[in-house]
Amino acid sequence: MKRFMIKLLLMMLAGFTVGFGMGLFSDQIANLSFSFDPVTMFIYEQILYIQLTLFTLMLVPLYISLFKANSTIKKINTNLDIENDQAEKRFQKLYTAGAVLNRIMLVSNFILMAFASNDGNQYILITSIIFIVIFFLASVNEVLTLKMYQLYDPSKKGDPYATNFPKKLFAGYDEAEKLEVYQAAYSTFRVMEQLLLWLLLVGLIGRVMFDLSTSIIVLIGLIWLAHSLTYYYFGTKQTKNQIIYSDIQD
Repeated sequence: MKRFMIKLLLMMLAGFTVGFGMGLFSDQIANLSFSFDPVTMFIYEQILYIQLTLFTLMLVPLYISLFKANSTIKKINTNLDIENDQAEKRFQKLYTAGAVLNRIMLVSNFILMAFASNDGNQYILITSIIFIVIFFLASVNEVLTLKMYQLYDPSKKGDPYATNFPKKLFAGYDEAEKLEVYQAAYSTFRVMEQLLLWLLLVGLIGRVMFDLSTSIIVLIGLIWLAHSLTYYYFGTKQTKNQIIYSDIQD
């Protein structure tokens, strides 16, 4: 409880400091001028080359990682623990690297397509085709990585193409694996809570200083709200209508 109150007071103090500083130096802030137009114009003009360069730089190491991970499976000694089996450690690193690169590529694909959809893009047809191809490849890679993990661990059953596959996959985990998932999920929640808070603060400062669109702040706020409500909903569901928030318990 004390830790939670200290964090809350620090957040309030930080918010007060930022608000007071922005009010105190409002005249100086109003005179500041900064524009992202040169950067955005460069992206608009070079979007086709940026797409091709970025996805080439991602696809090559991605498929190298997945190929090496797949070939490493055959070298794993099932009689050894993961701490003593170098092949299994290597598989875990290569598999994770491939999965992370694929997710970065998928997200980058949507971000770049937002720039490519500009009315002045003379390569709109080509950039749209690239978007569709990359989206298709990223989706296929998601399934391939899941099948590869099933090959690595045959106890993980289910069809990756099925809509209920994640639920079935999780149901097949043992207690130790479920605990790892819970810990990773909670750590992710904590990081995202802090990240979204700072993004809102940066967005507010950007709105005042650089006249950024309010839609960005609204979008971040909605994401934070949906993120928190989802956490509380499943927390309530898991604890039989009793919300447990560990910060308050501490």
